[in-house]
Amino acid sequence: MALNADAETLSIDNARLPFAEQIDFFRKKRGNYIPTEHFDDVEAEVHERAFVVANGKAADLLADFHGSVLAAMEDGQGIDWFRQEFDKIAAKHGWAYNGSASFRTRTIYETNMLTSYARGRDAQLADPDLRAARPYLKYNIGPAENHRPLHVSWNGLTLRHDDPWIETHRPVKAYGCHCYLSAVAEPTPGRDKAPKESTYTYTDREGRDHIIPAGVDYGFQKSGDGPWKPDYRAYPEGIGKALEQAITQQEAGPHGTPVSDALALSMRGAFAGQLRAALDTVDSVHGDGALPKIPIKKTSSRTDVGMFRALLNGKPISISVSENSPHPELTLAHEIGHFLHWQAMGKAGAWDMDDPFWLPWITAVEESEAITRLAEFPSEPFRDYLLDPKEVWARSYSQYIALRGQNKAMQEGILFTRGFGNLYQYSQWADNDFSPIAEAIDAMFKQLGWIA
Repeated sequence: MALNADAETLSIDNARLPFAEQIDFFRKKRGNYIPTEHFDDVEAEVHERAFVVANGKAADLLADFHGSVLAAMEDGQGIDWFRQEFDKIAAKHGWAYNGSASFRTRTIYETNMLTSYARGRDAQLADPDLRAARPYLKYNIGPAENHRPLHVSWNGLTLRHDDPWIETHRPVKAYGCHCYLSAVAEPTPGRDKAPKESTYTYTDREGRDHIIPAGVDYGFQKSGDGPWKPDYRAYPEGIGKALEQAITQQEAGPHGTPVSDALALSMRGAFAGQLRAALDTVDSVHGDGALPKIPIKKTSSRTDVGMFRALLNGKPISISVSENSPHPELTLAHEIGHFLHWQAMGKAGAWDMDDPFWLPWITAVEESEAITRLAEFPSEPFRDYLLDPKEVWARSYSQYIALRGQNKAMQEGILFTRGFGNLYQYSQWADNDFSPIAEAIDAMFKQLGWIA
């Protein structure tokens, strides 16, 4: 275990040094985009598990901000980089935000960096071996310029992991707070008793009163990975509908190992960000079984925009995506479809579709209007390529990911391809034509244990 739980301080510099538990916590917010006018439009349990930006009302705007913060985490990017991304996203969506750009970028960047880092540390601190060796948690103030006096009074407290005070005061509990916990073997003499609890009342814009521990800001009261069941019916329609969708997605979410665990993406830059967004979308839709790890490579090919390669003995080698692909997210999803087909959906190391497992998908595809129309064209190499069952599968898989993952870039790629006319217009499916195919893939993935 990369023991960030041993870190000396929780600084913004430490918070942008990527580690798996932090990134995993933040990735789980993907798709949980809640539209709000003000920060206190939703309660703390929503802030803890969803991605919220005050006055951010469009899901695609929130998705872009979430993707940029995630990229900053994964690549160790600082606030100057994020400010450039912020400007691009705000301009792209015509977003008229409140407050200065400097204030908004710092709030979005630092709050998400610090809270996700703290939750990643929490996951490490919960390790049974660590808890056995160091059964106490020490509260530490970080390097912030202006400390809250109450937080200063807690500095040096050492309490057992399961002390109720720890659960209600586990950092980060306020905007700009750099406090953190560290695991220790022995309590500090004279600092091993929880302080007497005190509270204050926060009244939100709807007139609801919230009793909050002193030293904790509204919106930071909740932490942890327990059941997430916010009462979406208590919120206005827009927020309530988004919450209901997020809860439903969580209950029927991906099972098994994240697909991205088998795909090594080591490149950086804007192109890498597009590919990473595609991987995040795949992970949000389904998991998989244990797969061999292969790299994702970048090429400059203008003819082969994507390729999955394997050895003659069946061993998979790599996936490549060309930087000249007009829609690299869709291209990567297409090639992942080939990889899964080759390795995990029948006999490993073969294009196997003989198993009855494939029959519902084959039936849905053969009955679709797009494939029927495609088959009516005279036989020629490109038409025959498009009707190759393994290519039909890869195209249907990429469209399935675009649909179930609500990936706008992939959806635009599908419309772009169909817009060429002739054979291309039937290489992907219209939404209503694709619905039975998507349901067949749902059934296949449930049978494999990849979705609930």
